Amino acid sequence: MSDVPSLLGLVYRDLDDHRRLLQALLKDAAVDAVEFSVGAPLYKGNDAIKTALAVANGLADKIDAYFVHGVVDEAARVSFARRFQNTYLAKHPRSERQDVFVASAEVVVSAFNLVQPMRLPVPREAFDAIAAGPHDAASLARLRSGDGVATEVLRVTVRLFLDHALNPRRHAEGAVRGACAELDCLRPFVLEVQVSPVVAGYARLVLDRLARPLGARVVWLDNG
Repeated sequence: MSDVPSLLGLVYRDLDDHRRLLQALLKDAAVDAVEFSVGAPLYKGNDAIKTALAVANGLADKIDAYFVHGVVDEAARVSFARRFQNTYLAKHPRSERQDVFVASAEVVVSAFNLVQPMRLPVPREAFDAIAAGPHDAASLARLRSGDGVATEVLRVTVRLFLDHALNPRRHAEGAVRGACAELDCLRPFVLEVQVSPVVAGYARLVLDRLARPLGARVVWLDNG
Protein backbone atom coordinates (compact mmCIF):
# COMPACT_ATOMS: atom_id res chain seq x y z
CA MET A 1 0.00 0.00 0.00
CA SER A 2 1.30 3.47 -0.87
CA ASP A 3 2.59 5.64 1.97
CA VAL A 4 1.26 8.74 0.21
CA PRO A 5 -1.66 10.05 2.27
CA SER A 6 -5.10 10.40 0.80
CA LEU A 7 -6.44 13.95 0.71
CA LEU A 8 -9.90 15.06 1.71
CA GLY A 9 -11.25 18.58 1.62
CA LEU A 10 -13.47 20.25 4.20
CA VAL A 11 -15.47 22.86 2.30
CA TYR A 12 -17.01 25.64 4.38
CA ARG A 13 -19.03 28.77 3.67
CA ASP A 14 -17.95 30.13 7.05
CA LEU A 15 -14.61 29.40 8.72
CA ASP A 16 -16.32 29.37 12.12
CA ASP A 17 -17.95 26.10 11.02
CA HIS A 18 -14.53 24.49 11.39
CA ARG A 19 -14.38 25.57 15.01
CA ARG A 20 -17.76 23.92 15.47
CA LEU A 21 -16.55 20.74 13.76
CA LEU A 22 -13.51 20.52 16.05
CA GLN A 23 -15.85 20.86 19.03
CA ALA A 24 -17.99 18.04 17.64
CA LEU A 25 -14.93 15.82 17.19
CA LEU A 26 -14.16 16.19 20.90
CA LYS A 27 -17.45 14.44 21.70
CA ASP A 28 -17.67 11.86 18.91
CA ALA A 29 -17.58 8.16 19.77
CA ALA A 30 -15.49 7.37 16.67
CA VAL A 31 -12.67 9.67 17.84
CA ASP A 32 -10.07 8.61 20.40
CA ALA A 33 -8.27 11.91 20.84
CA VAL A 34 -8.18 15.42 19.40
CA GLU A 35 -4.99 17.47 19.23
CA PHE A 36 -4.88 21.23 18.76
CA SER A 37 -1.76 23.36 18.88
CA VAL A 38 -0.87 26.89 17.83
CA GLY A 39 2.46 28.42 16.82
CA ALA A 40 3.83 31.89 16.21
CA PRO A 41 2.59 34.48 15.50
CA LEU A 42 -0.87 33.32 16.56
CA TYR A 43 0.24 31.85 19.90
CA LYS A 44 -1.04 34.34 22.50
CA GLY A 45 -0.90 36.77 19.61
CA ASN A 46 -3.25 39.49 20.86
CA ASP A 47 -4.87 40.70 24.05
CA ALA A 48 -8.24 39.14 23.23
CA ILE A 49 -6.66 35.70 22.86
CA LYS A 50 -4.72 36.12 26.10
CA THR A 51 -7.84 37.17 27.99
CA ALA A 52 -9.84 34.21 26.67
CA LEU A 53 -7.04 31.77 27.47
CA ALA A 54 -6.81 33.09 31.03
CA VAL A 55 -10.31 31.77 31.75
CA ALA A 56 -10.16 28.74 29.44
CA ASN A 57 -11.13 25.43 30.95
CA GLY A 58 -9.88 22.64 28.73
CA LEU A 59 -9.26 22.10 25.04
CA ALA A 60 -12.72 23.22 23.89
CA ASP A 61 -12.19 26.68 25.39
CA LYS A 62 -8.68 26.89 23.95
CA ILE A 63 -10.04 26.15 20.48
CA ASP A 64 -12.68 28.86 20.94
CA ALA A 65 -10.12 31.40 22.11
CA TYR A 66 -7.91 31.04 19.05
CA PHE A 67 -10.69 30.74 16.50
CA VAL A 68 -12.94 33.51 17.76
CA HIS A 69 -10.15 36.03 18.31
CA GLY A 70 -7.54 34.99 15.77
CA VAL A 71 -8.80 32.76 12.97
CA VAL A 72 -12.45 33.60 12.31
CA ASP A 73 -11.93 37.34 12.87
CA GLU A 74 -10.85 38.28 9.35
CA ALA A 75 -8.93 41.41 10.31
CA ALA A 76 -6.99 39.52 12.97
CA ARG A 77 -6.36 36.56 10.64
CA VAL A 78 -5.02 38.79 7.87
CA SER A 79 -2.78 40.57 10.35
CA PHE A 80 -1.40 37.29 11.66
CA ALA A 81 -0.90 36.02 8.10
CA ARG A 82 1.14 39.10 7.22
CA ARG A 83 3.23 38.72 10.34
CA PHE A 84 3.86 35.08 9.51
CA GLN A 85 4.86 35.96 5.95
CA ASN A 86 7.28 38.65 7.10
CA THR A 87 8.91 36.37 9.68
CA TYR A 88 9.15 33.45 7.26
CA LEU A 89 10.72 35.53 4.49
CA ALA A 90 13.18 37.06 6.93
CA LYS A 91 14.36 33.54 7.79
CA HIS A 92 14.09 32.18 4.23
CA PRO A 93 14.63 35.18 1.92
CA ARG A 94 14.88 33.09 -1.23
CA SER A 95 11.52 31.41 -0.69
CA GLU A 96 8.78 31.54 -3.29
CA ARG A 97 5.19 32.56 -2.59
CA GLN A 98 4.05 28.93 -2.55
CA ASP A 99 6.63 28.12 0.13
CA VAL A 100 5.06 30.69 2.46
CA PHE A 101 1.59 29.32 1.76
CA VAL A 102 2.53 25.71 2.51
CA ALA A 103 4.50 26.59 5.64
CA SER A 104 1.55 28.55 7.03
CA ALA A 105 -0.30 25.27 7.61
CA GLU A 106 1.98 24.71 10.61
CA VAL A 107 0.60 27.68 12.56
CA VAL A 108 -2.74 26.08 13.46
CA VAL A 109 -2.33 22.32 13.77
CA SER A 110 -5.29 20.06 14.48
CA ALA A 111 -5.43 16.30 14.32
CA PHE A 112 -7.45 13.42 15.69
CA ASN A 113 -7.21 9.67 16.02
CA LEU A 114 -10.01 7.40 14.88
CA VAL A 115 -10.95 4.44 17.03
CA GLN A 116 -10.28 0.97 15.64
CA PRO A 117 -13.20 0.16 13.31
CA MET A 118 -14.11 -2.97 15.27
CA ARG A 119 -14.79 -0.77 18.32
CA LEU A 120 -17.64 0.98 16.54
CA PRO A 121 -21.24 -0.03 17.30
CA VAL A 122 -21.63 -0.92 13.60
CA PRO A 123 -18.16 -1.68 12.17
CA ARG A 124 -19.66 -2.52 8.77
CA GLU A 125 -20.40 1.16 8.16
CA ALA A 126 -16.67 1.97 8.38
CA PHE A 127 -15.73 -1.00 6.19
CA ASP A 128 -18.29 -0.05 3.53
CA ALA A 129 -17.06 3.55 3.59
CA ILE A 130 -13.47 2.41 3.08
CA ALA A 131 -14.51 0.17 0.20
CA ALA A 132 -16.40 3.03 -1.46
CA GLY A 133 -13.26 5.17 -1.81
CA PRO A 134 -9.69 4.64 -2.94
CA HIS A 135 -8.40 1.79 -0.81
CA ASP A 136 -6.16 -1.26 -0.56
CA ALA A 137 -8.14 -4.51 -0.77
CA ALA A 138 -5.67 -6.51 1.33
CA SER A 139 -5.71 -3.95 4.16
CA LEU A 140 -9.49 -3.82 4.10
CA ALA A 141 -9.67 -7.62 4.27
CA ARG A 142 -7.45 -7.60 7.38
CA LEU A 143 -9.66 -4.98 9.01
CA ARG A 144 -12.80 -6.98 8.23
CA SER A 145 -11.22 -10.06 9.83
CA GLY A 146 -10.89 -8.16 13.10
CA ASP A 147 -7.22 -7.20 12.91
CA GLY A 148 -6.47 -3.69 14.10
CA VAL A 149 -4.06 -1.22 12.55
CA ALA A 150 -1.25 0.83 14.05
CA THR A 151 -2.21 4.02 15.85
CA GLU A 152 -0.41 6.19 13.31
CA VAL A 153 -2.60 4.75 10.54
CA LEU A 154 -5.68 6.06 12.37
CA ARG A 155 -4.30 9.60 12.69
CA VAL A 156 -6.07 12.29 10.68
CA THR A 157 -4.39 15.69 10.21
CA VAL A 158 -6.25 18.85 9.19
CA ARG A 159 -4.36 21.65 7.44
CA LEU A 160 -5.59 25.23 7.61
CA PHE A 161 -3.41 27.53 5.51
CA LEU A 162 -3.24 30.74 7.53
CA ASP A 163 -1.52 32.55 4.66
CA HIS A 164 -4.68 32.23 2.54
CA ALA A 165 -7.45 30.42 4.41
CA LEU A 166 -9.67 30.21 1.33
CA ASN A 167 -7.07 27.88 -0.22
CA PRO A 168 -7.91 29.08 -3.76
CA ARG A 169 -5.64 26.52 -5.43
CA ARG A 170 -8.42 23.98 -4.73
CA HIS A 171 -11.36 26.04 -6.00
CA ALA A 172 -11.12 24.76 -9.59
CA GLU A 173 -11.34 21.07 -8.61
CA GLY A 174 -14.56 19.42 -9.68
CA ALA A 175 -15.40 18.04 -6.25
CA VAL A 176 -14.96 21.46 -4.63
CA ARG A 177 -17.06 23.13 -7.33
CA GLY A 178 -19.78 20.55 -6.72
CA ALA A 179 -19.72 21.22 -2.98
CA CYS A 180 -19.92 24.97 -3.65
CA ALA A 181 -22.99 24.46 -5.83
CA GLU A 182 -24.69 22.55 -3.00
CA LEU A 183 -23.70 25.20 -0.48
CA ASP A 184 -24.51 28.13 -2.79
CA CYS A 185 -21.05 29.51 -2.09
CA LEU A 186 -18.67 31.11 -4.60
CA ARG A 187 -15.62 31.58 -2.34
CA PRO A 188 -15.37 28.67 0.08
CA PHE A 189 -12.82 28.02 2.76
CA VAL A 190 -11.13 24.71 1.87
CA LEU A 191 -9.15 22.89 4.54
CA GLU A 192 -7.08 19.86 3.56
CA VAL A 193 -7.26 16.59 5.46
CA GLN A 194 -4.41 14.08 5.31
CA VAL A 195 -5.16 10.47 6.20
CA SER A 196 -3.72 7.05 5.47
CA PRO A 197 -5.35 5.45 2.41
CA VAL A 198 -5.98 2.41 4.61
CA VAL A 199 -8.74 4.26 6.48
CA ALA A 200 -9.47 7.25 4.22
CA GLY A 201 -13.08 6.27 3.61
CA TYR A 202 -13.61 5.78 7.34
CA ALA A 203 -12.28 9.28 8.01
CA ARG A 204 -14.57 10.68 5.35
CA LEU A 205 -17.55 8.90 6.93
CA VAL A 206 -16.87 10.43 10.34
CA LEU A 207 -16.14 13.92 9.03
CA ASP A 208 -19.16 13.93 6.72
CA ARG A 209 -21.48 12.91 9.55
CA LEU A 210 -20.30 15.89 11.58
CA ALA A 211 -19.88 18.41 8.76
CA ARG A 212 -23.26 18.15 7.04
CA PRO A 213 -25.30 19.37 10.01
CA LEU A 214 -23.03 22.43 10.03
CA GLY A 215 -23.74 23.16 6.37
CA ALA A 216 -20.28 21.99 5.26
CA ARG A 217 -19.16 19.27 2.85
CA VAL A 218 -16.36 16.69 2.72
CA VAL A 219 -14.86 15.85 -0.67
CA TRP A 220 -11.98 13.91 -2.17
CA LEU A 221 -9.16 16.19 -3.34
CA ASP A 222 -6.68 15.71 -6.14
CA ASN A 223 -3.51 14.18 -4.68
CA GLY A 224 -1.47 14.70 -7.82
